[in-house]
Amino acid sequence: MRKLAYNPRRLLLQPRTRGKENKRADMLIYGSMENHEIAEIFMEIADLLEIKGESHFRIRSYRFAATAIDGTGESLKSILGSAGEAGLEEIPGIGKSIGAKIVEIIGTGRCAFLDKLLAEMPPGILGILKIGGIGPKKAALLYKELSIGSVEALEKAALSGKLSQLAGFGEKTQEKILKSIEDLKAFSGRSLLSVGFHMPRRWSSIC
Repeated sequence: MRKLAYNPRRLLLQPRTRGKENKRADMLIYGSMENHEIAEIFMEIADLLEIKGESHFRIRSYRFAATAIDGTGESLKSILGSAGEAGLEEIPGIGKSIGAKIVEIIGTGRCAFLDKLLAEMPPGILGILKIGGIGPKKAALLYKELSIGSVEALEKAALSGKLSQLAGFGEKTQEKILKSIEDLKAFSGRSLLSVGFHMPRRWSSIC
């Protein structure tokens, strides 16, 4: 495996010197998508798959890829530009499927698979994962049992005591959730309905 070293490049990817596997080298990079932002996309995919109850193997593969990407010293844009998709696949945890998604993200700023998962869930479901004490398993339980799919709905359920109907949502957990929601509102300075997609994913440790 080649050693990765940070090497900033221009927005236009340089032509590759290899064969057919380098066919996308001349594409334009979307904006300034950095490794940690790409890693965040794959972590959100893993979260949504866990909420949906998909296989643990598939979930772990996306989490592992996200961790590997975030810890890669060289920009994925640079790797793609100099070594193509084959270069991306040299990173541990990056196979053809995830490598193709990275190319899509770098080229368009979007991931069709993430968009598909989001379309299948309530619009505010990822916002719930920003709340301390709420991980994918609890988010799945909230959605399945109480149809809670947003931070606003979670706050209402916590204030009304409705969360106590669920195992693992005792009084202390509800207090923690409400405190985390208040912190989130104070940080964003906006209503719960406008909580941003790229705000911090976690405010405290996840239960």
